[in-house]
Formats: sequence, structure tokens, C-alpha cells
Amino acid sequence: MTGPARAVDIDRGGGPDAGWAMAIAVPHPALAGLVLDYFGYAQHSVLPLRRRETASLGVHLIVSFGDPITLRMGGDDANVHTSFLVGVSDTFGDTEFVRRQRGVQVNFAPLGAYRLLGLPMRELANEAVDLGCLPLLAPLADRLAARQAGRRASTCSTTCCCGGPTTGGCRTRRWPGR
Repeated sequence: MTGPARAVDIDRGGGPDAGWAMAIAVPHPALAGLVLDYFGYAQHSVLPLRRRETASLGVHLIVSFGDPITLRMGGDDANVHTSFLVGVSDTFGDTEFVRRQRGVQVNFAPLGAYRLLGLPMRELANEAVDLGCLPLLAPLADRLAARQAGRRASTCSTTCCCGGPTTGGCRTRRWPGR
């Protein structure tokens, strides 16, 4: 996909004990209706940082190069992931990390997620699936990490590849996305 440069909005905040930077990009026009938006992020916190996420009609791909993220969906037990995909959801979820987080998040419309993964959304609803359980997405974190090497957190890029069906034992139920 080539064409004119698209705008990237950069935002930052925080201080020495906790802070963040985010670069939000508008997807290429050819992805209209499939990819809602994507962003690169970096954040740090000396204490555990916990967020409540709302229910979402989107599907969220989180590729992290930082410390693991603890996910707790609704009243379920906590699960730990580094890079994962979150399906559409009808409930809240909590995320928590400590130290450093850095990565890329791609927010898909359900049709975009279906085209990427070839899975009906009912199979991903209220689920968080570790990327290691999605065979063709599993190498994505390593590929993006190699691409991001030496770049600042304020730059954002993403690579999409075809996904495959999930395997058992890799899901965290009811974690909504951003």
C-alpha cells in the first residue's frame, strides 16, 4: 500500500514513577471498515498499574515487547499474557502490569478480524487468546520486535499476516479490549 503519508498523533504524560507515550495512526484507506485504528505505546510504572477496560464491539490485537500483562475478566481468575488477541466482549476486564510495557495495538472491526483469522466472532467472543495459540500470528511479536529495534516508542508500525484456528488451553475468558 503506497500513497500520501498519514497523520500520526503523539501523546505523552506522567512523571518519574509512572508515565506513558502513545502514537496513534489512521489506517490506510484500503483498510477502511476492517482496521479501526492502531497505535504504538510505551509505559512504565514502579508500582502495579491497574486499568478497568470496558466492553467492546472491536477485536484487539496486542503485541507487547515489555513485561507480561495480567488479565482478569469479570470475576474470573487472573491470567498472564504478553501478546494476545481479544475478541468482542460484553463485560468489563482488568489489566495490570508493573515495570515496563511497550508494544503495538491494532483494533479491528469484526469483519477485519474475521478476514485476518478466518474464525467466526462467536469463537472469540469474551475471550483473550495468547498469540502463541494462533499458529500464523505466533511469530508476529518477534517479527515486530526486530522491526522496532532501535526505534522510539513514538513510532508506530504494524504487520498483518494470515491467522489460523486456535488450539486448546490458550484462552482467557471475558477480557474486553480497549
